[in-house]
Amino acid sequence: MRSRGFAFALTIALVSTALMARPTALVRPGITPVPCPQQEWQLGDPKFEALPGAKAFFGPYDGGIYRIEIPEKWNGEFVLHAHGFVSNAGANGSALRVGNAPIREHLIKDGFAWAASSYRCACSSTWTRCSRISRR
Repeated sequence: MRSRGFAFALTIALVSTALMARPTALVRPGITPVPCPQQEWQLGDPKFEALPGAKAFFGPYDGGIYRIEIPEKWNGEFVLHAHGFVSNAGANGSALRVGNAPIREHLIKDGFAWAASSYRCACSSTWTRCSRISRR
């Protein structure tokens, strides 16, 4: 019985230590993060019309704008549309923008909710502070 108690205490100690340990860097060895440019960001308009049989949610968050569309007959599944790289150069470079998922009609018809967001370079050069969606 003592050995079980000891094993349990040891397991709790190891799990607690693992959960409290924080990595010092989130990059792979040999990769040097590039600092973000000092840039003034402009929020685009996230408004959009929901497809028939769905509800649209949109707005700003700390760091960008978002769109979410949920069908009335939601199947409980969620798709995150990742649009990929958008340059911060040129005439629209400082405009944070978000678009609709290209397959949104299919997603809504089959009961899937989807979301998309803009994002900006918001991490420090040490990767310890990044912008995030906050719960409201």
